[in-house]
Amino acid sequence: MSADAVDAAVSRAEARRPDLKMAVQAMADALTAGEGREMIHQAAVQQFLWWYLPRRYPEEDWLGLADAAAELLDELGMAHLASIARSEQTADVLAAWATGSKAGATAFGSAHGSSGVKP
Repeated sequence: MSADAVDAAVSRAEARRPDLKMAVQAMADALTAGEGREMIHQAAVQQFLWWYLPRRYPEEDWLGLADAAAELLDELGMAHLASIARSEQTADVLAAWATGSKAGATAFGSAHGSSGVKP
């Protein structure tokens, strides 16, 4: 799926969820680096949501960005990855980051390890 197809998915997600307009585009950029859908895989989604998002974005944006990632992944036909973005596990990891970097890193390690997915 090309970058154009990702752009179309962004447009559909933004139309369905106007409250996430800028966030969906930000997640498309973060997850695909301007390339197509083939750049997205489970290990990358987990690492982004559980490690990079809480380290690079303000805490007040974390849940909205995770929601935007889920909307985008749904539009790309990747419901199994969207479910990770919406999962209790993602919320728990982000909540751990909110208490401090040590707790966040520990939660990331635990969640990533238990997923059985290696980059």
